[in-house]
Amino acid sequence: CFFVEKKKNKMKLTVALLASVALTASAFNTAPVAFNTAASTVGRTYVALEASKNKQKIASRTKWAESRGFGAEEAAEEVAAAAGRKKSISDLSEDELKGKKVLVRCDVNVPLDGKTITDDTRIRSSIPTIEYLKSKGAIVTVCSHLGRPKDGPEDKFSLGPCAARMGELLGQEVKLAPDCIGDDVAAIVAAAAEGDVIMLENTRFYKEETKNEPEFVEKLAAPFDLFVNDAFGT
Repeated sequence: CFFVEKKKNKMKLTVALLASVALTASAFNTAPVAFNTAASTVGRTYVALEASKNKQKIASRTKWAESRGFGAEEAAEEVAAAAGRKKSISDLSEDELKGKKVLVRCDVNVPLDGKTITDDTRIRSSIPTIEYLKSKGAIVTVCSHLGRPKDGPEDKFSLGPCAARMGELLGQEVKLAPDCIGDDVAAIVAAAAEGDVIMLENTRFYKEETKNEPEFVEKLAAPFDLFVNDAFGT
């Protein structure tokens, strides 16, 4: 009896294992469909998010154009025209860049331990763009924010360490301007030669920067001929 019972249990175990294998195989066969469905959903979500972001950008730019005196229709036309004027730096020839004062928005918001940079990945990622502009004879000025200063300039949020590290990576001096707007900045930019690289002090020392105030933007842009956005992949 014991032998028969043991044999029955073995058969039950075999049946159970086969059933488990079948269920596992079924799960694996179903998995690609589930993953494809999930990927499709994620893809649609991404497209929706991008569309939403684009709408927000257009609304923001239209509002800015209207604040500069454009009527509603004129503002819409100006925003559309600006989108058409967007280029990659590789679209610009040496004739278009040589001797031009170019403001480059970089992301050098790096982690610091005191004044020591603990990860320079973001600074390194900006080097190819700066090198390209230099090679075409541009005068390059970098702007960025660092940290979250609350009440104007704070030494711990100075871009000094970033300018020093960028200089090391470029193999040349990167002069740190004492501010990001004003006459001193304009004078430094005007005195720079082709191939020079300047870094403006932390733009977030001004609360106007986070609010995109037109007057601040005009002051920031005043010394420059061209603007290159090399930050955040936009």
